[in-house]
Amino acid sequence: YSRMFDGVAKFVGEATHPDQVPELLARAWAAMLTGVPGPAGIRTAFLPKATRGGKVVVLLALHSGDEKSLFGKDTIGAATASMLSRGTVRLSREELAAAFEKLQASWSVGGGAEGVTVRLETTRANLPAAMALAEEVLRTPRFDAGEFEQMKTAWVSGIESSRTDPQALVIQRLGLHANRYPKGDVRHVSTFEEGLADIASLK
Repeated sequence: YSRMFDGVAKFVGEATHPDQVPELLARAWAAMLTGVPGPAGIRTAFLPKATRGGKVVVLLALHSGDEKSLFGKDTIGAATASMLSRGTVRLSREELAAAFEKLQASWSVGGGAEGVTVRLETTRANLPAAMALAEEVLRTPRFDAGEFEQMKTAWVSGIESSRTDPQALVIQRLGLHANRYPKGDVRHVSTFEEGLADIASLK
């Protein structure tokens, strides 16, 4: 990252552990707000915009790894991302949903081995608290065993339904036709059978 972006970016950071992400985000945020030009002469600014009800939308994308470091981790990565919305160490799935609702916040989190994306929509007044709650989701997921089994069951049900869905069959056929990557590569397109086998291997 440094070799590629140091010449054009105001701040470049790479996390080698999840615990480093909040600090890196804080440093990147501070660098943006300084208004000092980066190496490429780019200035950044936040411009207020009137919105109905003071609505704020945040989209956060966290990318991880490359094709080598992520080899063989596609399914576990997708499972990990899927589990993030199912509670934190402090809050159950239901309590977490209630906490976001209290903040008038709609939210979603998802992704896979290549990274996680969080979308948050709330009011300006509730943004700091909603962001803190989103940070809790990312930093201290619960990984409840019961929720894990429910997720696997839902995945299997979805694949089984897709086997007889014409649109899903066409999409998979097109994906397999263009597939150039071996199984284990995060870009590999799996068959329904491979997907079911991968889910069954999750522990």
